[in-house]
Amino acid sequence: IIPFNKSTLFDGVDVIDTGFAVFEYKSGIATAEASSNDINGYGRRSLLVCGSKGTIEIRPLEDSYNGQPKLMLSLKEMTQGREYTDCKCVVPMPPMTGRYDSMMLDFARMIEDGKENLFTYEYELLVQKAVLAACGLPIKVEYINI
Repeated sequence: IIPFNKSTLFDGVDVIDTGFAVFEYKSGIATAEASSNDINGYGRRSLLVCGSKGTIEIRPLEDSYNGQPKLMLSLKEMTQGREYTDCKCVVPMPPMTGRYDSMMLDFARMIEDGKENLFTYEYELLVQKAVLAACGLPIKVEYINI
């Protein structure tokens, strides 16, 4: 994980407010970026996945002032002979529910019904280490026995 974090010194405030991280994998890379100074950043939040057979993009990532998110799909066969043309189709998405509704309902089932958490503590620890690394922060984890 390679972090790139900067302060824009917006309004004279010297704090890291723009971040970009590259996640390296065996056969590809992923990037994540955020900035507190991104004008209309909320409306442009997106998920973009590119592969050898196609690309999908969901934008905006969630329901916002811009309305329902759209999923755009581009398949390799759609671009044959038209490589430099914008070739995509819009795939209908179901209406958005609350941002965290399904996650919180699942969490409630874990508490009330004893549903097993699909994510192990080790997995969650790796996620937190990845977040810290992407922020360029030292990874020091102390275990607390409860």
